[in-house]
Amino acid sequence: ADYGGKMGVLWEEEAIRFQPLPCGRREPWPRTGYMETKIWCAEIALERRNSWEIWGKVEWLDHVLTVPGGSEVVKLLAATL
Repeated sequence: ADYGGKMGVLWEEEAIRFQPLPCGRREPWPRTGYMETKIWCAEIALERRNSWEIWGKVEWLDHVLTVPGGSEVVKLLAATL
């Protein structure tokens, strides 16, 4: 998505959430955990340095949403005012 010389980027990160066992140890999924998908977002300011270079500076980056594992981002809509 492009807005005002900036670019927005979304991406997914699949992760395993671990559950502690009664004795305090942590075991991997599927016995004691579950899959989840984290959605991340970055805002990048763009600058043209010359006729063939575009530089970008990350102005903001954060995890914005967590959904159950197996979920997908299907479509993205960018709206500007």
